[in-house]
Amino acid sequence: MNAPKETAAKQWLSVKEVAEYLGLKPATIYQYVAERRIPYHKVPGSQLVKFKASEVDEWMAKGRVETKEEYLIRISQERG
Repeated sequence: MNAPKETAAKQWLSVKEVAEYLGLKPATIYQYVAERRIPYHKVPGSQLVKFKASEVDEWMAKGRVETKEEYLIRISQERG
């Protein structure tokens, strides 16, 4: 009967867990929350914030920077 709790625990992350996952300090995560730079959820009726692991992964993927090779290919294609 513990399996659903384990799955739920991995889906929702605390500030500390997100900070560790991203290699940042918890204070940085709190700053991102205050600036609405990272997707988060508030526990109803409280100030507690939680993060959905899949949303954090999607958010990180949006920050991908293309490689030099990808950049050169894109520029050459845009120039025709």
